Formats: sequence, C-alpha cells, structure tokens
Amino acid sequence: MSKQITLANAEKWTIEWRKIHPKMSKAFLIPVEDLTEILKEMGVLKLDNGNYVLQESTVVNAGIRGYMAIDCNEPAGNGEKQVFVGTTIDKNGNHNDIINNLSNNKSLDSGIYDFTTPCPSFCDKKSSPLNK
Repeated sequence: MSKQITLANAEKWTIEWRKIHPKMSKAFLIPVEDLTEILKEMGVLKLDNGNYVLQESTVVNAGIRGYMAIDCNEPAGNGEKQVFVGTTIDKNGNHNDIINNLSNNKSLDSGIYDFTTPCPSFCDKKSSPLNK
C-alpha cells in the first residue's frame, strides 16, 4: 500500500521542518542506484535471465531505514547525510537493519549506503513548491 501524501501536506510539513531547523538540510538527493542495490540485497529485486525482476511478494513487509548523519570530513554546511539500510522483519513484526559485516568486521560489504547530497546546496531551485 502506497503512503502517498498530498502536495498541501508535503508543503506544510517541509515548511514546518525549515521553521524548526533553519540551519539543517532541507532535503537529500538519493541516487536510484543506491536504492536499487538495497532492493537487490533484500531480495526485492532478483536476477532473472540477465534482468532484475521485482519480487512483489517481498514488497509487502519490506522496508528501508534512513539514518540522519554528519560526515565531519565535508566542508561546513555540507556534511549532513542520510545513510540507508535494508531491513528484514522478525517474527514480532520488527524491522531489523541488514548490516552485512556485523559478524565479520574485516568485510568491506556493510550493506550500508550513502551517496546523498544535501539541499542546500543541491536543491531544486526552480520548480519545487517544497523548496520555498
């Protein structure tokens, strides 16, 4: 079930965020490649004859969690990030993060993704009513 919201609510909510957090990022650009990699890892997208196919039965309880973060190595004002992990659901209905290298900290495959760019300075400056 889609959780779409109205443009009016989106405008209200984003205005409220900017009022409360005037110095924080307004938004993040999230590359589809990152989301695709998470969906592959979760089994939502499966390789079938050289193409990835949506496994609709896995979508119902699938989730991706986004954590707010700061990369201290970025120039001032541009270090805000979101890091994303796929989740699995346990028998109690809880979403648990998929972090691949918890048991092997020498592995480089963490299952954690971040290639986000914050707004500002990577904003839709011309047309979005959510960036007023």
